[in-house]
Amino acid sequence: MEVPQTCSPQRIAYLLAWFPEFAATSLPRLLALAAREADPVTAATALLAAGLAGPSSTAGDVTPYLDAGDPLMRWAAATALIRLSALDEAPVGPGPLDRAVTELATAARSPFDRVTDYCDGDLHAHIERTLHALPAGPDPAVVRETLDACRACRRGRG
Repeated sequence: MEVPQTCSPQRIAYLLAWFPEFAATSLPRLLALAAREADPVTAATALLAAGLAGPSSTAGDVTPYLDAGDPLMRWAAATALIRLSALDEAPVGPGPLDRAVTELATAARSPFDRVTDYCDGDLHAHIERTLHALPAGPDPAVVRETLDACRACRRGRG
């Protein structure tokens, strides 16, 4: 078996999310990669990894990406914020959480063809899993509508 000599920044970012015990050193690097990376898939992977590995205080670093120009970055920010909102330390405020749900609804209705490795190739299934982890607060009608859009799209592929 041939082993590659280098590992892409995207794969490194993806893998770092699985080791939150190293967040003190990995989190600044993940956030820097998300901020400077030209490749949107790599930047989104780094942003989502920061949300998966970081403490709830990471929400302040992630929230501005809800305004990113690239829909993949907005999806990554929304997904990361919902994950961070489930942590006990300091919940994500209702404004950013509502915006995160709105971004996931937009992604469900208008999916993009580029996804991160976290999706396993299925953006809609990932959105569904994320919304099922959502704490109480956001408009239940929007959540239900988004879940219905995901299910309809997945049925259309099957």
